[in-house]
Amino acid sequence: MRKKVIELESGERLLMREPTLDDVSNYITFFEGLAPVDRMFIKDEEINQDVVSKKITEMQAENFSGVIALIEDKIVGEVSISFPVMGWSNHVGDLQLVVTKEYRGKGVARALIREITLEAAKLGLHKIQVSILEKQESAGRLLKGGGFFKEGTLVNYIKDDQGKKHDLVVYGYSI
Repeated sequence: MRKKVIELESGERLLMREPTLDDVSNYITFFEGLAPVDRMFIKDEEINQDVVSKKITEMQAENFSGVIALIEDKIVGEVSISFPVMGWSNHVGDLQLVVTKEYRGKGVARALIREITLEAAKLGLHKIQVSILEKQESAGRLLKGGGFFKEGTLVNYIKDDQGKKHDLVVYGYSI
């Protein structure tokens, strides 16, 4: 993906591009600023320079793609898609999306989803799936508005940091 700049309804300029290793400290600041519920979906429990460097390097692999959203050089959102190179589901990408609380509802997530679905098509994927907590109703509306459909619900599938169980809703998108 090349760099892309859009103007949000607020008038702010949003830059979307692939992350580079120069973004490591900015990424750490971004991750550390996320709410605990948002950090639940980050696969690495510890966020440090090595973990973030590895994540950025993985985004340059043939089966992984990622886009960051920046406002004034500050990361305000990130989307990534990964998929197996071989096997029966190598046509399905697994999407992860997170936007800082202060930029939710401002068009950042919608723009990131649009970019990653275009990227998924270029990668030859036929389907994207994404999982959210059932209580993340605004995220569900965002996904439905972007053409995703509800695939199903996994009951008591997620356990938060306090041991409480939550239902996980899986959405799909056909390319």
